[in-house]
Amino acid sequence: MLPVLPFAAQRFHLGALAIGGVFATYSFCQLLAAPGLGALSDRYGRRPLLLVSQAGSVIGFLVLALANSAGWLYVSRLIDGLTAGNIAIIWAAVLDHYPRLEWGRRFANLSTATGLGILLGLIVSSFLARYGLAVVAVVAIALTLINMAVTLIAFPEARRRATAPALTLPQMGRTSYPRVLRLTIGAGLLSTIVQSAFLLAFPLFLARLLGFGASQAAVTLTVLFAFAAAFQVLALAPLVHRLGDRRAAIVGFGLVVPGAVTIGLVKTFPLVLVAGTIIMWGIVLLNPSLTALLGRANRSLDEGAIMGVNQSIASAGQMFGPLAGYAALAVASTAGYGALCAILAATGLITTLRVRIRDD
Repeated sequence: MLPVLPFAAQRFHLGALAIGGVFATYSFCQLLAAPGLGALSDRYGRRPLLLVSQAGSVIGFLVLALANSAGWLYVSRLIDGLTAGNIAIIWAAVLDHYPRLEWGRRFANLSTATGLGILLGLIVSSFLARYGLAVVAVVAIALTLINMAVTLIAFPEARRRATAPALTLPQMGRTSYPRVLRLTIGAGLLSTIVQSAFLLAFPLFLARLLGFGASQAAVTLTVLFAFAAAFQVLALAPLVHRLGDRRAAIVGFGLVVPGAVTIGLVKTFPLVLVAGTIIMWGIVLLNPSLTALLGRANRSLDEGAIMGVNQSIASAGQMFGPLAGYAALAVASTAGYGALCAILAATGLITTLRVRIRDD
């Protein structure tokens, strides 16, 4: 949906900030729902809650396929966001089934699988973009239904169920967390903001800089995700295992900073690809390493609850990221877009350097 939705929104006469609002609606609803869904999966099982989340995606995509006004775009993202606990539940399953020292490598493997899935999705969307949003949404429904069937047959259930009551988002917000956990949460938030600002505003960046349309933006994103997927398959898991999750996160932020500075300054497509690839390599290092780091920093919540908090962090980043990215493009054009991503990544780097965990 990523390369198609901004251009579909433009056909409903939405401006740059309003397009960012479409993405932010999903993320805001996910911010509210993910901690509760993760905590409920601690009590009632991973598989049932994962199926609920996937069913919500089917309904959201159906509304998107039938949308005939900008309002329905927002409704579809609201429905999908309120049931978006799938990532938190899958992350929690990793914590259920593997020892702490393997979490970084296992999350790297999961990130590789996710990256390959995104790559295949972008390849499909690059072919389908010419047929419009409705066709892309129908294909997304079919893929989600297949995913539900796989979940029913093969998804592993947790070895134990939580006995503590599930915390609501306000209760989690009032909980006093150790400094190391707060710093890790902050680094994760900055990571998702910079990722969302870069990726979700990237199609409009290409339109502003190079005059690209939806199909060209989809192909460009596909190429970037292909380079990222190659890095994930060939190097990610052993690199995270060798560096450790904290140092891998530091390297990830360290790659995003120069890539973002460069992408704000270049004017040609080949240099956009080079800078974008550097940023993508940093992003694929950040995702598994910060998730594993959060799991190790946690001493307060059950597995599903802390991964729900993690997905809520991601949702907050995905809510503010596109708004910031589209605002930077609207106010300061392509140079502002690159500067914003660089500043966010540099702040994340400083925050991660301050994280210290006893078993490091």
